[in-house]
Amino acid sequence: MILASTQQHNPSSIILSPFELLPTETLANILHCTADACGLSSLLALAALDTTYGPIQDVIQLATHNASQEPHIKRDVPLSAALERNVIFYGNTALRWEEIYPFKKWHGEQSINRRLLTDDERRKLRRAVYRIWLYDAAYHNPHFSRYTRRMLQVQTKRLQLLQGWTNAELAELVDMQRIFRRVLAMNVCPSNGRVERKVIARYGHEHAMNLFFKPEGAARLQSAQIGYLSGQTHYQHQPQTRNSRYITNGQHDPGEEGFGDDVSHYYKIADMLKLDPARILHLYTSTFSKAEVEAYVYATTSACNNGIYTNPDWFYNNGETLGESAYQCLNARYVSIEDFELDLSQGRTGIGTDGEC
Repeated sequence: MILASTQQHNPSSIILSPFELLPTETLANILHCTADACGLSSLLALAALDTTYGPIQDVIQLATHNASQEPHIKRDVPLSAALERNVIFYGNTALRWEEIYPFKKWHGEQSINRRLLTDDERRKLRRAVYRIWLYDAAYHNPHFSRYTRRMLQVQTKRLQLLQGWTNAELAELVDMQRIFRRVLAMNVCPSNGRVERKVIARYGHEHAMNLFFKPEGAARLQSAQIGYLSGQTHYQHQPQTRNSRYITNGQHDPGEEGFGDDVSHYYKIADMLKLDPARILHLYTSTFSKAEVEAYVYATTSACNNGIYTNPDWFYNNGETLGESAYQCLNARYVSIEDFELDLSQGRTGIGTDGEC
């Protein structure tokens, strides 16, 4: 199905468009030096960045976040080459999610409605990505273990950030998080049942009867970690493409690719949703087996001391809190969660609304 483009260009977007394929640091330096050489203020650079990657205030909030200041406090900082590099990095990640969103939003029977996002919807998507990323940076980290998630002071801190956003903006966050969930559940961490269905579709029921879904094993995970940390991006006999993880042969059993039954898979995805959008994007585009996924997640969520990685207790068995916090915020505003969910599921709210089709 061919998607019709709805994006319109204006002078500030044309400033950046010829250079989008350049490395982030090179592009930031060109933009910064050009503004200085022409004697222009940073307003032109901000306008160009806002058109391509905006809303600029949200991406700046993310780029300037640090643990010494609460994430909901507005930060006005002068534009610098370093800040531009960060804005471009976060912005390019959001642009990739613009491409993925239509395929995950309108899938299956809904694929007939699939289309490109409008300029306004693209801006909403980028805003949702930046705000989810800011929440991840602030509250999905080792300082917030499973033992703190129910503490009143911690819940209050989380709500302080979300209370500054409208109900429509919270719907956009929940909508975008559902896209992340779908990518993780369907493409990155398939359940045992999904693996079985894929094998049946490829080989028939006889092969599915021979699948052996191995339980999570410390020895197997440790082997994967060693392979990843030693620079081996693909391990021996590991799938080299996403579809090849479902191929059965003498060297690979698709049963090894399952992430558990429906219950354990649900909690596994809840853990994975604490990863920021860039890490989820990396898993979606660059990992093709369970071993690679487990190794990457372990290596990027663990503390490393003298080459020894410690178990990230804050990450495992400690699901994301963004969805819970969003519904707490809506409840405090006396919003019907049932109506909120219905509007979102029927495309009346969120990023890509069916009314725009």
